[in-house]
Amino acid sequence: METTGIEGRINYCGVIIDYSAADDEDDGFYWAITGVTFGQPMSCLDTADFMRDHHDSINEVVRQQFLADVQQAKDDAAIDRWELDQMARKAG
Repeated sequence: METTGIEGRINYCGVIIDYSAADDEDDGFYWAITGVTFGQPMSCLDTADFMRDHHDSINEVVRQQFLADVQQAKDDAAIDRWELDQMARKAG
């Protein structure tokens, strides 16, 4: 079972959401909020309402950012492999 995990941060409607997200072959995509910073002070009830009302949208934004981060990591790894290959050819 291969698991890909990433920690990230999104800005959703002025709210900064830190998250940990993963995708594995058994469970699929899942994520958890590790921190929330509101631009404006909110009461606990307002915070709960915001999170409830926007959960689906936040979930989609996190999922899209996760996919972009995974693709960027793959691209970076491919570049690193190419650079190592080029250095090995020059040295050899």
